[in-house]
This record gives sequence, C-alpha cells and structure tokens, in this order.
Amino acid sequence: MPASYKAVLGSLLGAALSLPAAAAPLLPAAATMRNPLVIEAQVQCDSRGCFGFGPQQWHRRSYVQPNYKPPGTPPIYYQPRDAGPPRLYYPQQLVKPAPAPAPSARAPVSRDTRHIEWCSNRYRSYDPSTNSYLSFRGVYVECRSPRT
Repeated sequence: MPASYKAVLGSLLGAALSLPAAAAPLLPAAATMRNPLVIEAQVQCDSRGCFGFGPQQWHRRSYVQPNYKPPGTPPIYYQPRDAGPPRLYYPQQLVKPAPAPAPSARAPVSRDTRHIEWCSNRYRSYDPSTNSYLSFRGVYVECRSPRT
C-alpha cells in the first residue's frame, strides 16, 4: 500500500472518530448539578452486622440492638414518676373472711363397708372418697358393686 493511501485513510479515520464527539448534544448545566441537601449513603447488612458507607462510615455488629444490655447489667424496673420514692411502711390491708361455701346439691355417699371392700378388691385404683376408679381408657368411672 502506498504511503498516500495510508495518509488518506488515517485522516478519514481521524475525522470519523472525531465526528460523534462533536455531534453529541451538550447536557444542560442544571441536570449535572447535585442537590447539596441529598446525601448518598449505602447500607449493607449480612450475618456479621450492618455496614454503612457514605460521608460517615459505620459498623454495627449483628447482636447489638438498641435494647441490648451487656451481661451483668442490673434490671431496670418500671416505677411511675408520680409515685416518688418507695415507702418504708405499708399499712395492713383489712381482709374480709371468705364467705361460707354453698351447701352441696349432691346426696351424701353412703359408706357401706361391704361396697368399699368389694370395689377395693376389684380395682387397684379405687378411691373410696370419690367412689371411683381409673379405667383402662384413662377416665375415672364410678364404682357400682352388686352390694349397693
């Protein structure tokens, strides 16, 4: 290839490469300006904790929470501000006696010794005070003997 061809191709290539830069529209100045009140920050959290990137970088471990207290810190119990300091003396409260229990509507259980002996011999879990035994189904059943 002669040198003249190389010169012509080089000048054409240089002109072609310079055209798109010159033909590109200029961006308005307002679009490239940034608002000074906007702070671009980025936070990434993983199993180790959270990392903050921006004007001020920071790191918070995953187990540190706002309500975290290190071991050995005494508990802080709630006490209303209006109550003031705890009193040294508390007056004894008057306690009313409990009302008498209402009479039972059930008929009294007869204490037939032959019946109690028969149920005790027949069922190992028999309870004479309730006249019941624990069945194989796990339910308490009233004992009915032939002597009742």
